[in-house]
Amino acid sequence: MITVVFYGKLRELFGSEMTVEEKIATVGQLVDFLAKRKPEVEQLRKYLLFSVNQKQASLETAVHDGDRVAIFFIPTGG
Repeated sequence: MITVVFYGKLRELFGSEMTVEEKIATVGQLVDFLAKRKPEVEQLRKYLLFSVNQKQASLETAVHDGDRVAIFFIPTGG
């Protein structure tokens, strides 16, 4: 089970936190999993930052049972 904590726009879509029981190997697969549930995630993908167990992560970062993944939405300014 992976715990996912959401910030910014994703918190509006998913709430503050959720647990994922599916087999997920990477942060990228986690984002794909979330996008299947809320298609809006796909449009936000390029604005997302990640941490796994409080360490900066990328889409390629491995995730394991018991990990805590934080996903931050960083909007662009103008």
